[in-house]
Amino acid sequence: MKLHFGCGTKKLVGWINCDNDAGCNPDKIIDLTKPLPFEDNSVDEILCWNTMEHLPGLYPMKLLEEIYRILKPGGTFKFRVPMACTPTAHIAIDHVSYYTPQSFRNMPWYKYKFRKHIKVILPLIHSLKFPEWCWYLNYIFPLFTGIEGKLIKEGN
Repeated sequence: MKLHFGCGTKKLVGWINCDNDAGCNPDKIIDLTKPLPFEDNSVDEILCWNTMEHLPGLYPMKLLEEIYRILKPGGTFKFRVPMACTPTAHIAIDHVSYYTPQSFRNMPWYKYKFRKHIKVILPLIHSLKFPEWCWYLNYIFPLFTGIEGKLIKEGN
């Protein structure tokens, strides 16, 4: 099973497209601030592009707990969020959580066995990847505007 969280109007073929807004007609209406309505170890892949920045407070961490619970061993969680120190992160009033690559490095992963791959991305050329240290350049020249990551669940 493949899940697309925060799909909005962008539906992916072969995925269960999920959103909390019934108006965008998702395959499944879910609230990412609540326990996810999926069985343990039942999901192969989760895609969450530009969604986690809309979750307030500790909900992004709670979402990661739920993602770990529902992913099968070897399952992947792919995400993209705007970089905290760029205008992209602050452009929408409903962006309430802010991230740097260090945000994902400093999360309490000790409870979870994830292989982490975190990259800094360019605003329009998302296929280009840069080393994590490049985000420091944003304070001088705001070129890199996003963080892209892939977490792979190890074991169980």
